[in-house]
Amino acid sequence: VGEKVSSNWLAVDNFRLYLIGYVGAEEIVAEVNRLVAQAESLSQTMMSSSASSALKSAIEAGKLITVTSSDAEVQKAVADLTASIENARVSASEYSALAAKIESVETSYDATKNGAEEFKAEIDKAKALVVNPEATSAELADAILMLDKALLAFNIANATEGSGTPVEVVSTNHYVATGATEALMRATFKGSYVLERGVCWSTEHNPTVLDGRTTEYHQLNGYIFHLRGLEPATVYYLRPYIINRTYEVAYGDEVKI
Repeated sequence: VGEKVSSNWLAVDNFRLYLIGYVGAEEIVAEVNRLVAQAESLSQTMMSSSASSALKSAIEAGKLITVTSSDAEVQKAVADLTASIENARVSASEYSALAAKIESVETSYDATKNGAEEFKAEIDKAKALVVNPEATSAELADAILMLDKALLAFNIANATEGSGTPVEVVSTNHYVATGATEALMRATFKGSYVLERGVCWSTEHNPTVLDGRTTEYHQLNGYIFHLRGLEPATVYYLRPYIINRTYEVAYGDEVKI
């Protein structure tokens, strides 16, 4: 920038400008109408009441856009439609995920088996939530976790004797490396047709796989399981576990940290 000059020049080598087209008012309105149609189609799916309300407001505003609308009106309509469509998609996907989980776990339900009443109660609770437009994202996510937990409890309650070598926690290392919110625990196992192995924990004695559990591990002369999300300055009880494909469960020693 020069001093005491009225203007400045920019020198650019081999620089060219091209006009690639002009977007007129009719094209802009057509784009708004496209977004409106997309929003209207999405509005037919299950979503939260807040997402639905924002989507309907954006649709109504979008329908008012004409070739005589100001740039500011068009920009606001497009921004509102785009944002409300994205929010609606997120909300709809959360409801859809819970609906899919309900459908999945229902295939395992059998009224004649152990724990059927408790399993059915959890399914019914999720069914009521999945049609409730006031459900929060956290409630929908928690319902999926609770269905997984209920299914595991149901399968364990109806475990059958597996073939091959019975599952067993051979050894539990009582030295547990801990941090403020994490811990590392080593254990060894044996057994055939293993479905899952890991460490479970609770603030109460004798934790089970229906409490907190992890299958995340590091391989170093065996399994070293990584626990995350622990509360600082809290006493926990840990047990390694192993499950086979017929849902027999074996636990190792309890370790306090």
